[in-house]
Amino acid sequence: MNDSTCPRPCLMKLDLQSSTNKLAFLKDNWPSFGQIESIDRLSETELRCTLCLLDVVLAALAKDECFCPNREIIRLVLTRTYVQNRCELCETEEIRSKLMKGFCTWEKKNGLSRKNEIRRRGISVFYGAILRMLSKVNGKQE
Repeated sequence: MNDSTCPRPCLMKLDLQSSTNKLAFLKDNWPSFGQIESIDRLSETELRCTLCLLDVVLAALAKDECFCPNREIIRLVLTRTYVQNRCELCETEEIRSKLMKGFCTWEKKNGLSRKNEIRRRGISVFYGAILRMLSKVNGKQE
């Protein structure tokens, strides 16, 4: 993850970067490492931090600065992909929320009623179609 998303490095990231056994450090400080249920409960900020830490470990593996079994590398990559998808889902949900809020504000401002209830349902259907399309695109990228 680039530094623009993390304006100042956290102590955990600095400790992880200086650690000799990055995978052990990650497992010690993230007891539920790789468990999807734990990732699903993270906030958007926590997801970004998790993504950042996973990027540190994967970058070290790519530079041969540390070693771990192939099984763990696969687990790291899958976890990173899942966390990235959760981040994108949070962003998409935030955009949807802003669009709906803006639409409702516009609707109130213009004094529209029943007709727009039908339109609002249409927007929900349209949003669902966009999500399905994004999931297909994300599925093809993996």
